[in-house]
Amino acid sequence: MRGIFPGNLFRAELLKAMRYPEISYRKFCTEEYFGLDRKQNRVFIGLSLSKKEMIDHTQLCKFRSSFPFVKQVNLLVYILHHFFQSGLLGGSTLHGIDSTALACDCKRPLVSLNIRGKKIRIYNDIDCNCGKRRNNRDKSVYVICYRLHTLTATDAKTGHSFPLVSLLAPAHHHDSHFLPFLVNLAQAMGIELQIITADEAYHDKDGSLFEETGVIVTTPPSSTVPLPENTDTNTGAVFCNDECSFPMFHVGIEDQKHEYKCSAASGKCQFSGTCSQCRFVPLDGGLFQRIPHHTEQIEQA
Repeated sequence: MRGIFPGNLFRAELLKAMRYPEISYRKFCTEEYFGLDRKQNRVFIGLSLSKKEMIDHTQLCKFRSSFPFVKQVNLLVYILHHFFQSGLLGGSTLHGIDSTALACDCKRPLVSLNIRGKKIRIYNDIDCNCGKRRNNRDKSVYVICYRLHTLTATDAKTGHSFPLVSLLAPAHHHDSHFLPFLVNLAQAMGIELQIITADEAYHDKDGSLFEETGVIVTTPPSSTVPLPENTDTNTGAVFCNDECSFPMFHVGIEDQKHEYKCSAASGKCQFSGTCSQCRFVPLDGGLFQRIPHHTEQIEQA
């Protein structure tokens, strides 16, 4: 004969997350938000409109802390199912991955040090680690924080982007370590992934992610990756040798190598009798990723 059911507590959690994320549970569970004059909130949660029935803040705190990881994932799958059924996301879907720094919520650091001209602040949150971020409003390049790695779905026609799955991690780990975790978790939840766009920090240099999951990751060409020989620096066109004037066309990928064939018509190339008319270029993090950056496919992506 309980008065408050788990469904009521779950709706209260949703209401707090959507409308009142900045306040505490103690303040949230008061007449100010659940009084009889707050009919919209009471109807959403399922409380009576004629009785002064309230949810105690200790109930709500215990309910949230009792959620194990498996239940949280099942809940996210349930929400994503209704999201995909809603039609908010169109038929042309492209996925992306990026990360952002979440500074420690402690207002005062335990200690502030100057090391080699850099200001380092240490907080009492042992789950955080020192990470490096871009110079924004903060004067320090290094910060004690977390990094939130998020997989998003983007409607390629409208440009609207929706966050789907996030992983929270200490800031001192490289972003590329969390790419396979996000992809595997998303696929286990039933999200269909084909192409993922990301920055240079996320990469699939050895092709292991594609071999395991079938997902293609495309990133901006790294400026530190040297171009192969006989390659045009502006267009990325591939030539068979240093004397060839006919750009080769891309055939496909075989054994982690791009295969190119000669595009010259019969009798047009003076080296056709001595040239192999074929060339293989290894996959890299520059122009020659799994989808080469000089092909029409990358423009479509």
